[in-house]
Amino acid sequence: MFSTNNTNIKKLKFKYVNFIWYYFLITFVTMFICYPLFKKGYYFVTHEGISPLYRTYGVSEAISNGQFPAKVLPNLINGMGYGWSIFYSPLSYDISSLFNLMGLHVLTSVKLVHMLEIFLSGIFMYVLMNRVTKSSIVAITASVLYLAAPYRIVDIYIRNAFAESLAFTILPIIFLGLYEIVHGNKNRWWILGIGMGTMFITHNITAIYSSFFVIIYLGLNFKNEYRNKLFYFVCVKAMILALLLSSYFLLPLLEHKYYGNYAIFSGNFSSSDPEFVHQHSVKFLQFFKHDFYYGISKYLSEIDNDEMPYLIGFPLLFFSFIGCFMIHKCKFFFNFCFLSAIFLVFIMTPFFPWHLMPKILLYIQFPWRLLLFTSFFLSTVGGFALVNVTGNWKQLACITLLSFLLCIYIYPFIHPNYKLVSVNEIQAKEDITNTTSIGHSIGEYLPIAVKIDYLKQRDQNITVIEGKAIIDILNWNGLKIQFRIKPENKKLTIEIPLIYYLGYKAIITKIDGSKQNLKVNQSPNGLLTVHPQDEGIVTIWYGWTKLSIIGNILTIIGILWLLYLVILSMIGNKIDKHRIYNS
Repeated sequence: MFSTNNTNIKKLKFKYVNFIWYYFLITFVTMFICYPLFKKGYYFVTHEGISPLYRTYGVSEAISNGQFPAKVLPNLINGMGYGWSIFYSPLSYDISSLFNLMGLHVLTSVKLVHMLEIFLSGIFMYVLMNRVTKSSIVAITASVLYLAAPYRIVDIYIRNAFAESLAFTILPIIFLGLYEIVHGNKNRWWILGIGMGTMFITHNITAIYSSFFVIIYLGLNFKNEYRNKLFYFVCVKAMILALLLSSYFLLPLLEHKYYGNYAIFSGNFSSSDPEFVHQHSVKFLQFFKHDFYYGISKYLSEIDNDEMPYLIGFPLLFFSFIGCFMIHKCKFFFNFCFLSAIFLVFIMTPFFPWHLMPKILLYIQFPWRLLLFTSFFLSTVGGFALVNVTGNWKQLACITLLSFLLCIYIYPFIHPNYKLVSVNEIQAKEDITNTTSIGHSIGEYLPIAVKIDYLKQRDQNITVIEGKAIIDILNWNGLKIQFRIKPENKKLTIEIPLIYYLGYKAIITKIDGSKQNLKVNQSPNGLLTVHPQDEGIVTIWYGWTKLSIIGNILTIIGILWLLYLVILSMIGNKIDKHRIYNS
């Protein structure tokens, strides 16, 4: 009896030591990748420029002015308000603005989000693979491969795709939920709901493609599950939970699509035509090139070094090559990942018929964005392959050595000749938050009617575009403007220096103290117009549309439901452990 207990204690100690070591390796690789972020007072000049700083300030200012969740950023485009968060998944900027509101500098806030998403992606990949294989060594192998995927580093230090980088973190959660529904405990269906709901508010394009992978994975398992009513039930519940959690973003987005006219929904701005997508394909040999350039992809470009690296990475390719000889031994999960990776490589090349694809797939704009999924799928296969070609006694030593070799391999990617900009060059907060820059909006989330040149020249005065009136601005705080008006004729149209988005409200307090709601319209220049006919004080502010309010309520319901499910699951786990212990 004593000997058995002693043996169990030794096993527990061994598992505990391994557990600590695995998390040390994840932390070590994370810190190595994040090394350039520790350069105090400097930021990287990337494809996105310093847009994450502007947008973080914008979201912070919107929340400070009472918008929660933030929709229209009041301090951008010369204080005319920019509805960036209506159209673009806001989670990454919500997190960075939270750090900023807690007192951290915006530069620190943005860097901290990058560090967290890298570390958590490694943790979530470990959890996923440990669940799938019940092998911590497979899990840690896949985790470090995923952390060190070259495209992740390109995404941060060349592209600075702030939202897409966070999508690396969410992808393992989605596939953990899929695995539970199809192969594991169907009562954990809510994990898929969390993953998809979070992806919807993380990155629009990745969410679309993730949805297709979810449908395909479930569809391929339909034959084994079609008689199981619980399967349908949990899939529907996961979908409902995902939609509830993301309703605060999706409903206002759809509302502006169907009741507004914005550039993002126009092919001229979204670059979603087949020819554009095809021209940004990747030549097959480019997946193996280590050249480190900053240019955006231009297939068949006349300039040889005008493209950023699309490298898949030797470690992922090597272990995946080994994995292809084991495909007959693998579970469905690994076969799916391996075949999906091969198919994605084909999709990214010029041989794929983009002109035959539905428009929703063309929103990807750049096919090489699928490297995010390729990195994920090949990391899972690579982890499985490495463990199956090494003996048990070698595995821990191999993964430790692999972690250090990966760091050496990716060193040129995290330590090239970066273009740096100091905090002083970025400008002080006051300058950033009152920027007149249209470049940081790119016109993509503006009304179609907006003329960029007009916005650049437009002052902050209220303009009479029809009739005559005396106007005196009393107060302008964020997206709330209050002014006194004295019309000189009844037919009056005035243009307010705020960009038109659904949700603006206006009211006039007349001289006799009575109040009247005013209708807010869009001017020919894409700004707000109102038509007051009486003398008094007009107040205009950004509020919620009815659909926005419904979306907020649905998200609160989704969060409460999720908390209930998590608590229920924790109680169930404790009961199961208690039964096992007593037996």
